[in-house]
Amino acid sequence: MKNHNPAYDKMENEQLLGAFSTNRNAVLEELYKRYSTKTYGLCIKYLGDREKAKDAVSDIFMRLRRDLEKHEIKQFNAWFYMYAKNHCLGELRKAKTAAKHQEIYQKEKTDVFAPHQFADEDLNRLESGLDTLKNNQRECLRLFYYQKQSYTEIAGVLSISEKKVKSHLQNGKRNLRLFLESFNQNTDQKRNG
Repeated sequence: MKNHNPAYDKMENEQLLGAFSTNRNAVLEELYKRYSTKTYGLCIKYLGDREKAKDAVSDIFMRLRRDLEKHEIKQFNAWFYMYAKNHCLGELRKAKTAAKHQEIYQKEKTDVFAPHQFADEDLNRLESGLDTLKNNQRECLRLFYYQKQSYTEIAGVLSISEKKVKSHLQNGKRNLRLFLESFNQNTDQKRNG
């Protein structure tokens, strides 16, 4: 520990934080020495995985360098517990969101608009319907269903955000479904009328 200051060993947390502005690295080392084991245990509790917990501890102490300047901390122990806990909860939210996106992606891969599921006559109708869509909706549907590209790949090709890709896919499918329903109603009316 190259920045270690023996005087910091005996300081209370709040006193230690007072020295942060003049000796950041030594203060951070001391905080790491005091809290890394507890933080690792907390991260394992929330994340349930040793490697993810190790990564989280590293992230927490890296962010701590920046965030200590932003907050006026009265009781470091309680503040840091919440700080570390919130980091873990954020990681869980990210993982949940990623899993949700993957689930949506898999669901849409087997969606009713998958071109391989249509007969030739239906495929012609589908192509006619695609031609009625806005350019971005049409391109997103073609890239997703015909070329089997992911949201990320489509976003890169079209230079738009993944959120926009998702929006264009949803709106395009809805508009295509409306076109096909309208087409089928007109066909039924001609047959019956």
